[in-house]
Amino acid sequence: MALCLPVTRLDEELCDELAALARAAAEDHAGPFDATWQASQGWVRQVMPALGQGRALWCARDQGRLVGCVQLVRDDVPGNRHRGWVEALLEAPEKEGAIAGQLLAMLELFAGFDGCQLLMCLAPSVTLEKMLDGRQWQCAGKLPGYHIPLHGPAEPAGLYYKSLV
Repeated sequence: MALCLPVTRLDEELCDELAALARAAAEDHAGPFDATWQASQGWVRQVMPALGQGRALWCARDQGRLVGCVQLVRDDVPGNRHRGWVEALLEAPEKEGAIAGQLLAMLELFAGFDGCQLLMCLAPSVTLEKMLDGRQWQCAGKLPGYHIPLHGPAEPAGLYYKSLV
């Protein structure tokens, strides 16, 4: 079992680990990330300044190695504070779904305690859709052509939601 902990600040080492995880997930068709190192690094750099300002991040480690991460993104606009988006739910390809559920459980628990009433998530893979279905998330529909894998045509993504009240 992995240890899932919140991250309050990113240092260079963790940024590099997150970028490598994003790259591995993209190469395994697990997420909508460009597989180049620069794109992975760019994604991580977007996360850094937003931590604690509407964005929370959890990382999972197994024997000291980063094996997964997930983000909760909240909006401070009046009338929107009650909802949040699950983003970048990533895990090392060899974990095959073992970490994503733990990370999502941590996010759901935190979101509920933080006053979030509605969570939303785009699921660009069948694996993620099955995991969300198993955790009582509801599919609102499919967004055609949302995800373009590294090898192949554009694919739909499921738009999922979960009420926390």
